[in-house]
Formats: sequence, C-alpha cells, structure tokens
Amino acid sequence: SDQPVSHSVYPKVLGDGPLELVMTGIRQLIPRVRAYEFRDPKRGELPVVEAGAHLQVPVQLDNGETAIRHYSICSNPARRDIYEISVLHEPDGLGGSHAIHENYYLGLVLRCEFPKNHFQLHKDKRPAVLIAGGIGITPIKAMAQALQTRGVNLNLHYAGRSRGEMAFRDRLEREFGNKITIYSSAD
Repeated sequence: SDQPVSHSVYPKVLGDGPLELVMTGIRQLIPRVRAYEFRDPKRGELPVVEAGAHLQVPVQLDNGETAIRHYSICSNPARRDIYEISVLHEPDGLGGSHAIHENYYLGLVLRCEFPKNHFQLHKDKRPAVLIAGGIGITPIKAMAQALQTRGVNLNLHYAGRSRGEMAFRDRLEREFGNKITIYSSAD
C-alpha cells in the first residue's frame, strides 16, 4: 500500500539483536535522502566504530515481514553519542528504503547487531584520494572526517546528478574547502 503505516500500528521495537538503539533524529537531506540518527536509549556511549562501518537495521516490510538492511554509518566516527545513517528512498526497490522512509519515527527502538566494517581505511599517514558518487558518499564522508582528524592529506571527489541532489554536499564543502571537488552532471 502507498499509505504509511500508523505509528500506533507499526511496532515500537524492531529486531532482536544485542545492540539497542532509539531513533532520536530524522532530517531530510535532499528530496530523496533522509538521515536517521540513533542513540543509546540510556544516552550512554555507543560502541566504537571505524569509518566504513555499517549498521544492520531491521525494517518491517509492507507484507509484515521483518528484514535486515545494511547502511553505512555516516556520522563522524569520533562521535560516541550517535550513529547516523542516510537512506535513499527507492520506491521501486525491494521495500527496505520505502519502509524506512514511510514508517520509521522518533522514539522507535531498533535491536541491531553490532556494527561491522568490511570497508576499512589504511591506518598510516599515506595521502588519500576518496571518490564517491550519489548516495555512495555515506561511508566516504565518515572516512574523510577520520582521515582529516588523523592529519592525513586527502582529496575528496564527489559526483552526482545535480548539486541540489547531493547529500551532505554543503556540509562537506564547508568542512573540507579546497580538498573537495564537486562534479555535477546537471549544473
């Protein structure tokens, strides 16, 4: 159905993993991308993550089935108070992003697996060139922030359809200045 599930009907808790998170923020970044912020329900510190880590989040699909979707943690990895993911709404996809956009709400509790990282950065001071396209900026944003914190010389290249459809573009331009180059096919 195209109608969002009423929050009184949508579960108050999703998933059965060992890491309990509560949704504390939802921001519309660009027309089809939203950022979702999660915290420890008791406002304690979250487990340490490295840039490139992803979170496996439970979603209830329209058919009532609970599925797991993987999203890169795009918040600065130095932060221990929040995890943030960004979700591109794909109405013709498999239903996960649609369910998140339509049904996730402030106060929703997710029980997830602990974050995993299959996309690790090098640990030394070698310079880095980071390249991202579209929603692929989500792990790259955290990587650029981690590298800059470590004092690594970096260049970030970010491509998208238009400047207005590039999540985090304005924030990244402020944070990285002349270290970022934007490529827009429309502008």
